[in-house]
Amino acid sequence: MAFAAAGKEMGRASYIRLKHGEERREASWKAPEGRVFSATTRTDVAARLGELRDQILVGCASFTDLAAQHSGCSSARRGGDLVCMVEPIDMQNMA
Repeated sequence: MAFAAAGKEMGRASYIRLKHGEERREASWKAPEGRVFSATTRTDVAARLGELRDQILVGCASFTDLAAQHSGCSSARRGGDLVCMVEPIDMQNMA
C-alpha cells in the first residue's frame, strides 16, 4: 500500500520472522527460552515460509493472520506490520 504525503512516497513493511538454531539469540517474545528455535534449521525455516506463502497465494489464509500466528518478531502482535516508511530502510542494520 503506497500513498503520497508531503510529496514523498510512503509505504508499509510487514514480515513473518521465523527463527532457527543458528541465530545469535535463540529466544524471542514468543519463546523466551528458545527451545523450539534451537531445534530448527535454516532449511526448516525456508520450507515453512514456503508453506505459509502457498497458503496466502491460494487464499487459505491472510498474511496478517499467519504473521500473528507464526512470527517470532514482536510485530506479530500487529500482523507482521513493522513501520510506515518514507525512505527505504536497511532491515539488516536495525538491530
